[in-house]
Amino acid sequence: MLTAAPGISNGCFFNLAARLARYTNNATYAQYAEQTWTWLQGVGLIDQKTWQVYDGAHVGSNCTDINRNTFSYVSAILVEGAAFMYNQVR
Repeated sequence: MLTAAPGISNGCFFNLAARLARYTNNATYAQYAEQTWTWLQGVGLIDQKTWQVYDGAHVGSNCTDINRNTFSYVSAILVEGAAFMYNQVR
């Protein structure tokens, strides 16, 4: 079964969209960031109880079969993006 690293790839996309939303004040970028965060939570890459961020999933199951590998850089990229989103809406 093919595995992917949707945590970091989508985390980078979230981070970039959040930064662009903050710097350009463009609502479209903010929507992309919010949709990406929602997807990450929806498939279980962000555990809403423990706030663990997982990086692996199986492609054949549309990334819903989560491999619970954790890496600090995945959490860090999401924390940075969340900070930009917080500052963008203030």
